[in-house]
Amino acid sequence: MRSAASGDPVNYHGYDYATVQIGEQCWFAENLRTEFFNNGDSILNVEDDTEWHALECGAYCNGTPAWCSYLNLGVTMEEYGLLYNFYVVGDSREACPVGWHVPSDTEWSNLEYFLGVPLEELSLNGWRGTNQGDIIKADSISDPSWNGINSLGWGGLPGGMRRPWFSNIESRAHFWTSTIVSAYDVATRELWTDESRIYRGAQTKWTGYSIRCLKD
Repeated sequence: MRSAASGDPVNYHGYDYATVQIGEQCWFAENLRTEFFNNGDSILNVEDDTEWHALECGAYCNGTPAWCSYLNLGVTMEEYGLLYNFYVVGDSREACPVGWHVPSDTEWSNLEYFLGVPLEELSLNGWRGTNQGDIIKADSISDPSWNGINSLGWGGLPGGMRRPWFSNIESRAHFWTSTIVSAYDVATRELWTDESRIYRGAQTKWTGYSIRCLKD
């Protein structure tokens, strides 16, 4: 297979992921949907809300890696990929394929800077920039669609979240970074239907968020 930087698909556990080159970075152009680590070990599927919350083990420890589809429905996996707790991201077996990884907070900032977020805003929490969120959101002719421009082909989709209840499907996208910011929290990014910018924040490790892989 030729370099994924050319936009070639990446086959991972039986599924072909679209990729896109943006500046010096090569990204998956869709959310991760694997049920396995890259060594083939299964990731635990947890459907029950109480059981999902119970995977949290407190500060300074490693909880149980788990995934789910939104509302535990196969159709949401097909459209939006899967949701993962951060224990999947932090596991040494790694969620992304060999040669790829979950991007750090800095690598997300590099993407945002390329898109036009001012340098002085990159390290701020909250909404930053102007229309950079719209640039990477899927557009009205995408399938599934959203209300963005998608001018670079990143194709962000509102896959929602789990905490431990499900929320925000079709209205918000929530993404993990690999950067831990406190005993409980990890740096994150969000895109919203009613907002054109990109949100930088943090979330607790047992929350279910989407993953985008970035080429090493």
